[in-house]
Amino acid sequence: MAVLGAAGGVGLAAVELAALLGAEVVAVASTEEKRAACLEQGARVALPYRPWGPTEQPVSVRTIMVALP
Repeated sequence: MAVLGAAGGVGLAAVELAALLGAEVVAVASTEEKRAACLEQGARVALPYRPWGPTEQPVSVRTIMVALP
């Protein structure tokens, strides 16, 4: 399960709940500190929003969307 904005209140709850239910959680957050918090809550992987540097442009981007009811 991918969680975008995973370091906010709802995002961290989603990470924790999904991990407790046995999901493999991929968290997406903006800073190292926020990604560390996601890993502490049970995310298997924590990725930055932008995998490229501020002066580089991506060659291709794939987006994963997850909607929570």
